[in-house]
Amino acid sequence: MTQEKDKGILESVSNALKVLKSFSQETPVKRVGEIAEELNISKSTASRLIKTLQAEGFLIHDEHSPGYRLGKEILSLGGIFTSSYEFYSDIGPYLNELVSITKENAHLAIISGDEVIYLIKYMGPYYSNTKIEVGNVNPPHATSSGKILLAYADNSVVDYVLQQGLTAFTENTITNPIKLRKEFEKIRRQKYVVSIGEYDIDNLSIAAPVFDIDGKVVSAIGVAGPLSRINSEEKIQNIKREVIKTAKYASEILGWEGD
Repeated sequence: MTQEKDKGILESVSNALKVLKSFSQETPVKRVGEIAEELNISKSTASRLIKTLQAEGFLIHDEHSPGYRLGKEILSLGGIFTSSYEFYSDIGPYLNELVSITKENAHLAIISGDEVIYLIKYMGPYYSNTKIEVGNVNPPHATSSGKILLAYADNSVVDYVLQQGLTAFTENTITNPIKLRKEFEKIRRQKYVVSIGEYDIDNLSIAAPVFDIDGKVVSAIGVAGPLSRINSEEKIQNIKREVIKTAKYASEILGWEGD
C-alpha cells in the first residue's frame, strides 16, 4: 500500500482528489497531459486516475474535445453537503437581502488549508468580475473573507498559510507576515475588514465573521464589487454596515449570542 512519506496519506487517493480540485470555472475541461503537467505526475498515472474517477462518475469525457469534465457525482455530493446543514438554506434570504440593498455580489466562504472556498454566492444586478464563484478557491491573505477567517483561525493555521509564502497579486497585497499579523489584530478589534485592490486591483470587498454557538468563527460573509461602482466612502460605509448586520444574523442562526 503506497503512502506519502510518513503521513499516513494514500498517495493515489491524494492525487485523485487533486485531479478533481484542478478543475475550475476557468478550466472546466482538461486533457490528460494538462492534468499530468499540473500535478507533476506521469501521463500514465494521470490516465489511470482519470479512468478510475470516470468509472465512479466523478469525471466524464467531454463530448466536444479529447478532455474530461466533472461528472454528476460531484453535484450529488454538493447537494448532500448543502442539505445536511440547515444553516446554508436559512442564510439564503439574508444574503439575498444583502444583494438587494448593496446591488453587489454577496457570498459565504470558509477556509480549508491555505485556501478560501466559496460555498454560496448571490449575484448582484450588474456585471462584476470579482473572481468569486461557488467552489472556487482564493488565497486567504489577499481577500476580505480570507483575512477574516485567518484573523480568527488557530495559530497553527496562520503559521501554515504564512509558511506557504504570501504571493503579491497587486501592489496592494500584504506580503509581509508581521504586517499581516498586525492586520489580523485590527480585524479582531473591529470585526470586519475592507480589502481594496489586494487580489484584483480593480475590485473591493468587505467581509465580516460568522460565529457559532461557542463563539468560534466558522465562516465569513462578504460583498465584492468593482471600484468603479463602490467609489466613495459613503458607499463603503453603507456596504460595511449591511455586511456586519448580515453576518450577525447568520451568527444568531448558529446560536451565537455575543455582540
